[in-house]
Amino acid sequence: MSKFKCVLIASIWCKILQLINDRSLVLQEINATIDAEVRNIDSLLVDLQFVRHQWIAIYNKCKIVAEH
Repeated sequence: MSKFKCVLIASIWCKILQLINDRSLVLQEINATIDAEVRNIDSLLVDLQFVRHQWIAIYNKCKIVAEH
């Protein structure tokens, strides 16, 4: 695997897993209501769509990192 592909895959997975982990920690709260959990998951979906739409920016940043 090329250095660029490795950086790109690691970057994308880091962004995705960080979003999921942040929401997971909130969902694990003992006092979370179903409404709060639904809002949390909806927020996760919005954030994942944002990452999806940032593909070109992520690609370009990874390209710079891989070149240096």
